[in-house]
Amino acid sequence: MRCGLLLAVAALSGCVEATIGLDGAFPAGAPDGAAGDADAGASDATARDDAATHDAGVFLDSGCPAGTSTVRGTIGTTYFGERATTRLSDLSATPFAALVETSTDGDFDRYEGRGSADGTFEIPCVPDGQYMLEEKEFPTSASYTVTSSRTYERRTYARGRADSVVASSGTGLLIDIAGLDPWRDGGSWSIALPHGLHALPRLELGETSTAGLMVPVPFRLDIAKGDRVTLLQTVTATSPSGQTYTYVSRVRSVALATRDGEVELLDEMLVEPPTGRLSLDWRLPEFAAQASELAPVSRIGSFTLAVESVPAIATGHVPPLPWDKHIEVLTLTTTTADHDVRVELPLPRPVPGERLVVVVRVYIDQFPTSWFPTLLSAPLSDARDVALSVRPELGAPQDLRLNGRRITTGAGATPLLSWTPPSLGRALRYSGFLLDSTTGRVTSFDTPETQFRMPPGRLTPGHPHAAGVSSRSTSRVLELDVSRGAADYGPIVP
Repeated sequence: MRCGLLLAVAALSGCVEATIGLDGAFPAGAPDGAAGDADAGASDATARDDAATHDAGVFLDSGCPAGTSTVRGTIGTTYFGERATTRLSDLSATPFAALVETSTDGDFDRYEGRGSADGTFEIPCVPDGQYMLEEKEFPTSASYTVTSSRTYERRTYARGRADSVVASSGTGLLIDIAGLDPWRDGGSWSIALPHGLHALPRLELGETSTAGLMVPVPFRLDIAKGDRVTLLQTVTATSPSGQTYTYVSRVRSVALATRDGEVELLDEMLVEPPTGRLSLDWRLPEFAAQASELAPVSRIGSFTLAVESVPAIATGHVPPLPWDKHIEVLTLTTTTADHDVRVELPLPRPVPGERLVVVVRVYIDQFPTSWFPTLLSAPLSDARDVALSVRPELGAPQDLRLNGRRITTGAGATPLLSWTPPSLGRALRYSGFLLDSTTGRVTSFDTPETQFRMPPGRLTPGHPHAAGVSSRSTSRVLELDVSRGAADYGPIVP
């Protein structure tokens, strides 16, 4: 069960994390890697039974009563390929609703909405004031955004082009490569296609070349539209002060076109990428101190500092998926945080036309799953050599409680999860998740408040649930320049 949950965590968070609300409100996204996989169908019926329901068609064409108005929104994907282009999603099968809390006991009125194939949705005649926007774009999850806005927009970020054409079966690249650093343990190599990064099979120890490796290409490549293919080799090294890190040591980037249904030969020699120096001063004990609001069953597994390559026109992070990883040009992971890390590291810039962003993540082990929120993200300068001091700018939510008490059982079907603001910095919004540790079903939320009322039907009686809350310094979830803090709570057993 544990491995399955971890995969589901990574998959769902990538899909819902990059989100935008026109009033600064965001649809619910799990905090960087917290999510689950489950069948949400049973709880849908429970939620409708527990809330007064208003059908989407009642006032849609006849106007809304005084004190109510229609919530309208769009959902789509912005591609950072040739240019930033957005393609709206088909929402004709996606359920939407607005939940309005009517008492302090967890009672809600429910207002049903409907989506359309053109990427828009409407929820008619929602009472003025604050409500929770419910979105079930994925059948195994539900997300809730606390807002009072009548307009809503969500964007998932992706590499590639919005007009990419799916390639026929058999379209691919035949890779004949030389110039690799001698293969050793801890190394890896990958191919960056326009839509994302894909890992390649490991080689034998000492190998410096390979031939006859077939790589399927899911989308047609077009040189006229700027499509490129980049091969990257990552090696492990140890600094003079003893830190182990990985970095991109060899690279080759070429403009390439494919013919549908055919295999193109990629016969190239890898070379050393343009590489500067990173003078790093990483204040790890300060990060550990701000990540200390954890449940008794949780522990910090590790901290990771990564330098990622992002498209030059990117306005936010592309969420990582199991089949589409971030392009990390430098990675340093440590399981101890009792001293600062001051070290000189290589700083490769292997992808032409892209810029670098430094990211700090913490890996939190909360049995039987784990989550890995981002604590800091900041663009680096374009200088060849960079001096960087990394320290936390926003603390974790504090004093998490259920119904005002430090309890884990007997909280009821719609408990109130509350917290106090972080002691360091100012949080603009909070993202959180509730994970059914038995089924993997996830409920995620986003709110400007220091509390969140669990909607009806999201807690399963008798099942342990893990919960987490992240503070955030920005309204946009995956801003390139953002600070966060993370805390968790559980196990909760209703």
